[in-house]
Amino acid sequence: MGSALGRAADALGNTLVRRRLLKFVADLWQALRKRDLSVHLRLGLDDPADTGRLWAVIGPVSSLLSACPDATLTAEPVFHGSLFEVESRGSLRFIPLQVLVITLGMALSPATWKGVQQMRGPR
Repeated sequence: MGSALGRAADALGNTLVRRRLLKFVADLWQALRKRDLSVHLRLGLDDPADTGRLWAVIGPVSSLLSACPDATLTAEPVFHGSLFEVESRGSLRFIPLQVLVITLGMALSPATWKGVQQMRGPR
């Protein structure tokens, strides 16, 4: 796969990278203070094959998040054209320092750097 999306999909094929990304998403989700939250996402890329690859990552994450008792979250792939649509209601509060610490933990993680190296490809 030569495209940037293809290289990202290859990096996400690495179990360590995928686990670290899921932990990052879960930590961010826990850091948010949610009230009456409802989110509906529709996402599609120009190429249906790229949408399928992206959905291979987003689908499992959205399934995990849809099971959360704190909010109603749904995601839907769109295979007929490029689209990014988000509809939401409710309130979210977060502590910026807490989000910064979580983000730094992700950025400095060895698994993240391994994924970056895979995305750069062979030199």
